[in-house]
Amino acid sequence: MWLAATTFAWTVRAVAAADSSTGDKAVAEALFNDGVALVAAGDFARGCAKLEGSQALDATLGTALRLADCYDHVGKTASAWALFKEAEGIAHRQGASEREAIARARADALLPRLSYLIIRVQGEVAPGLSITKNQTVLPLASLGVAIPVDPGVETVTASAPGYVSWSGKIQVLSGPSTQTLDVPRLRPAPASVAAPLAASAPPPPAARAAVPELTPTSAPPRDVEAPLSARKVIGVSAVSVGTIGVLAGLGMGWYAKQQNDESRRRCPFDAHNGCTSEGVRLRARAERFALASTITTVAGGAILTTGIVLWATAPNPSMRASASNIRLTSAVGPQSFATTIEGAW
Repeated sequence: MWLAATTFAWTVRAVAAADSSTGDKAVAEALFNDGVALVAAGDFARGCAKLEGSQALDATLGTALRLADCYDHVGKTASAWALFKEAEGIAHRQGASEREAIARARADALLPRLSYLIIRVQGEVAPGLSITKNQTVLPLASLGVAIPVDPGVETVTASAPGYVSWSGKIQVLSGPSTQTLDVPRLRPAPASVAAPLAASAPPPPAARAAVPELTPTSAPPRDVEAPLSARKVIGVSAVSVGTIGVLAGLGMGWYAKQQNDESRRRCPFDAHNGCTSEGVRLRARAERFALASTITTVAGGAILTTGIVLWATAPNPSMRASASNIRLTSAVGPQSFATTIEGAW
């Protein structure tokens, strides 16, 4: 539950930080001009870096086309192809037919030169399996599919809860080429195998001798009261945090809708809000808040459900007393909320 609450707080801070940096067009324009000058001088590596920074601050169709061309010059064929395809779609939505034709022609010219990588998992897929390529998580649906990649070293990592992680590297050749990387079946982690054995093993003789045996006539002291069940305390806390998460998610969803409606009003003749830079900015903000709303609402709903289950299934304190030490701390900031529960029971 601590992790879910922390994730909720991080999501709010990340959305606020991203929104505060949007529209820094002056820096983006300076980076764009430097990038164009470096590319013209033949310094494609540094030029690509400048254009990447400009596109990250203020995404435009012109910068996308320049950056895709720069990628092509440095041999990043897959990145160039993907960016030309993206620019083609943007140009089509904006009605820029000449740029759309240029982007389509460049993408078609790159297609026969692409390098592909096929990632396969041997044996049964472990529950909760996660595959990353160069620290980017891949959907499991991409397993066995030829993925366009840039030539060079690709690092693939496979992990799953309760299993030993695996990592491998492959040198992707310049295209046209297709290579395959087989991920072996993950081995169960030693801790997951030893834990059941340790739980079923009887205590050592010394430990058994140190525990006094109760006779049928023995009874607990009358001045000892059973404290409130620790599970109920956690359940109440989880319900509180989950409720806050759901409400925050709904609020961000409402704000995303307002931003999307505003972008449509600014571009009444363009259903995709791509006619002006202001429309693009408003639509990007709406998409970020919509994503944050989904994540926060789902996480809050999961915590809320967990809290209800913990409360409903908690044992009756009058039937069993248990010593517990629970500490609940909260931190509230201007753009975040976090709750931490620590204790033993």
